[in-house]
Amino acid sequence: MNHNNNNNNNSYNNSDLQQVNDARKTTIINRELAKRNIDIAALQEKRVSANGSLKEKTSTLSGRGLGPDEHCVDGVGNAVRNSILVSVQPPFHGNVRIISLLLYTSSGPTHILSAYSPTLSSSAEVKDIFYEELKKKIIRGITEKDDLILLGDFNARVGADFSSWSNRDGHFGVSKLNDDGLRLFELCSFNNLCITITVFATKPHQRVYWRHPRFNYLHQLGLFITRKFMLNHVSLTRSYHNADCNTDHSLVGSKVCLRPRQFNIRDSQVQRIRLSIEKPATIPRVCPVSVQRLRLSGDIQSASDIGNTKAV
Repeated sequence: MNHNNNNNNNSYNNSDLQQVNDARKTTIINRELAKRNIDIAALQEKRVSANGSLKEKTSTLSGRGLGPDEHCVDGVGNAVRNSILVSVQPPFHGNVRIISLLLYTSSGPTHILSAYSPTLSSSAEVKDIFYEELKKKIIRGITEKDDLILLGDFNARVGADFSSWSNRDGHFGVSKLNDDGLRLFELCSFNNLCITITVFATKPHQRVYWRHPRFNYLHQLGLFITRKFMLNHVSLTRSYHNADCNTDHSLVGSKVCLRPRQFNIRDSQVQRIRLSIEKPATIPRVCPVSVQRLRLSGDIQSASDIGNTKAV
C-alpha cells in the first residue's frame, strides 16, 4: 500500500496478535507498520498478562493486560510511530478490552479508542457490559465537539441493508445485520458516529477483512469509526489482504487528514514554592523536557490484524 508524502496525512491501523509467536510479535508489527507508513495502530488479542510499553525501531507498542497470575485471553493496545510520540499525551488509560490515547493536532485534541468486543459466543451480559463501558468512555470522558476515532474488532456484522437503520450513512455494508451490529448501530446513533468502511464505494474484496473458516463467508468485523463531522477528513477506508502478518485477518486501513502538533508543559502550570526561613521547604526535582518540532509524512491508516494482531 502506498501513502502520499503529505504532512497533513496520517495512518492508523488495527492488528490481531493471537496467532503470532510471542517472540516475534513486536518485530512483525513494527515491520508491517513501517512498511505501510502507518502512524497509529490499534492492537487486539494481545494475550499478554502485563501492562506497559516497548519501544521498537520505528514504533512504540503499549497495552493493557491482567495481573501476572491471571490468564489473559484478550488484551488491547496501541502502536504509535516514534516520530509522533511528542504529539501523544501519556499515559494510556483503559482495561483489557478498551484503551485510549489522546493525540494533539492543529485542530484540537483527537481521542483514539482501541477496542476489542466480546466474541459472538460470549453471553449477552458480557456484551452489554462492554458497550456500557464504551458508552461511559465516550459520554463522560469526551465532549461532543472533540474529534473521536474508534479502532478495533467489534465482532459485529453491520449488514448490506442500509435502509434498516434510519441514521446510517454508508451504503456499502456486507452480509446480514446481527445482534452485535444492532448494539454497534445504537452506539453510533446516540453519539453521532459513522462506520467509515461502509461509506466508500471500494471493490467488494476491499470491504471485508475476515473469512469464516468453515462457511467461507466474508465479514466486516474490523472497523474504523469516527464522528460524522470528521468524515470530510477521511479520504479512504478499506482492507488490505497482502499484509504478511501470519494471521487470518486482513489489514484495515483508513487515511485521515490530521496535522499532529507537539503538546507543551506550560510554565504557568508549574507550582511555585514558597520558602520559609523557619522551616525549609522540600524542593521537588524538576526534569527538563525537550520537544522537537514534528514532521510527519504518511497517511493515517487503520490496519486490521497484523499477524493475528488485529489492527483496526
